Amino acid sequence: MRLRARIEAVEQAIRREMNRLEKAAIAPVSEEILTSIHTVLEQLEKEKKRLEGLINRHIDQHPGLKRDQQ
Repeated sequence: MRLRARIEAVEQAIRREMNRLEKAAIAPVSEEILTSIHTVLEQLEKEKKRLEGLINRHIDQHPGLKRDQQ
């Protein structure tokens, strides 16, 4: 799996958790569930940033890719 595809998968997971959070505002859920949603969102955001860092480092190591990005 390519890094870009992995970031997209993580972004989808973030959207799903955000949807769960929105639903929790409409139909209240337990504090444990809210904590779980927030914990998962936090970890997904960290993973997304980590993957973006890997991509940026890869681009920085390849002058052609860096030019294309700019």
